[in-house]
Amino acid sequence: MAARPTWRGVIKLALVSIPVEIYPATKAGKSIAFHQIHEPSGQRVRYEKVVPGIGPVDRDEILKGYEVSKGQYVLLDPEEILAFQAEGELVWMVTAKQRFLATQSLQAIENHLKYQQFRRVHRNAIVNVNHVRTISALSSQRWLVTLSNSLQLVASKRQAHNIRSVLQW
Repeated sequence: MAARPTWRGVIKLALVSIPVEIYPATKAGKSIAFHQIHEPSGQRVRYEKVVPGIGPVDRDEILKGYEVSKGQYVLLDPEEILAFQAEGELVWMVTAKQRFLATQSLQAIENHLKYQQFRRVHRNAIVNVNHVRTISALSSQRWLVTLSNSLQLVASKRQAHNIRSVLQW
């Protein structure tokens, strides 16, 4: 298949016009993946889920947790998280009972939760759409999103439209 230009245009120098096409420097296609191989046996190395001092564990024994301090975890189901809210340089994870200081940026959290029930409502907030109770207009450009715990967040017009389309309101 012939490569397609990503941009086409013309450079004009006085009375001379030069057509220009820009092509990507890399080819899209299959990527190369390397596996770790045990040299003496020639077998692929597999990784086990192991707990120090206990040994291998089954998949059904593994839960998701949030590290609040070194070695201290709070077990959370993603459905329990109502929102992620940025306040200056800090990002908070909001649940119905309390808030936890997040260790990642809002952008990183959004990328990680891209295909789940979380959607950005503003540059400083991401909400769990399953906890949105009402969306009401503040002005022509701003909307108020109310969550199940009565937390109210301001949403931009575009983001409010995206939330309403996900919720089919």
